[in-house]
Amino acid sequence: MKRKNIYIGILILILISLILLFIDKNIYKEYSKNYFYMDTYISIKINSTKNKKEMDKIFSDIDYIYRTSEREHRTFLERENLNQSKLVMGYNMNDLTPYEATYALQVYLYILGLGPDSKLFQNVREKESLCYTISATAKYAGSFMMITAGIDAINFNKTIKLVHAQVLEMTKGNFKESDIKNAILSIKSSYQELLENPYSIINSHESTFYLGFDPIEERLNKIEKITKKDVIEVAKKIKINTIYLLEGTKNEKA
Repeated sequence: MKRKNIYIGILILILISLILLFIDKNIYKEYSKNYFYMDTYISIKINSTKNKKEMDKIFSDIDYIYRTSEREHRTFLERENLNQSKLVMGYNMNDLTPYEATYALQVYLYILGLGPDSKLFQNVREKESLCYTISATAKYAGSFMMITAGIDAINFNKTIKLVHAQVLEMTKGNFKESDIKNAILSIKSSYQELLENPYSIINSHESTFYLGFDPIEERLNKIEKITKKDVIEVAKKIKINTIYLLEGTKNEKA
């Protein structure tokens, strides 16, 4: 046991050394001479003004973003020789409970941006023809949601405005009970498909045993109990963080 603790301690020291090396000011300055954006960043959640002052001391010569409001977000633009522009909108998911993240979030995503009946598909693609493809996905482990779309760059502002509107509609509860029922039916169908695949059954048992996930049978029961109130509560915890556009320039040259 002592030897194991020594090994763990060594690994921790190596990790700390790498982090210190990574944020070394000289390395940062040299890197920033050659690249407009750093492709690796350290994200730290600051809980008070006092902690912010400490961060100012540590990173006195390095630019970093301190958000005082959830409404603030960053927008990045890059250009590449592509026919189609790629839009990615990143959202923080703040303080979701395990139940919300496992069940209510799935229903929320289905109504907002999964499938041809979703708000994003119907309102952004079908009605306004602002994009070629659009969908919403989430990573609970990373506490973030992404909305991705293939668009023409000229439609950038219109698209993000309409996407914001659909996300706000979810927060206000402007969706039908039938939307929830359809979402639950679709999710249950995907769960039931797992029960028909031996490999998926094994994976499900592994996730239950090692990661503490609910068994599929229990998931089927819990997803049935999701209400409109549950979905709205999830919607209120999702806030815009970053907007990124990879602008295609091929059409400009044509």
